[in-house]
Amino acid sequence: MAIDGEVIPTCGHSPDHVILVLDEGIAFTGDLPPQNASPLDSDAYRDWQHLHAMKVTHIFPAHGPYNLPL
Repeated sequence: MAIDGEVIPTCGHSPDHVILVLDEGIAFTGDLPPQNASPLDSDAYRDWQHLHAMKVTHIFPAHGPYNLPL
C-alpha cells in the first residue's frame, strides 16, 4: 500500500514520535503538544511552524477533537 505523504519526526510522548503529513494537506499529529504551544516550548513551537510551512490545512491529533483546521 502506498501513501502519498511524508513521515516527520517531532516531539511527543516518546523520543521516536512521528507524524504523518499527507500530500492533501492533512496531518496525523499523534501526541504532538497542542498547536497553541508556547514559543518557550521550542520543540513543539518549531514542529508547528514546520506544519504551517508545509501548508497543512487539517490535523487529526491522537486525542480529540479531530479534523481541526490548522
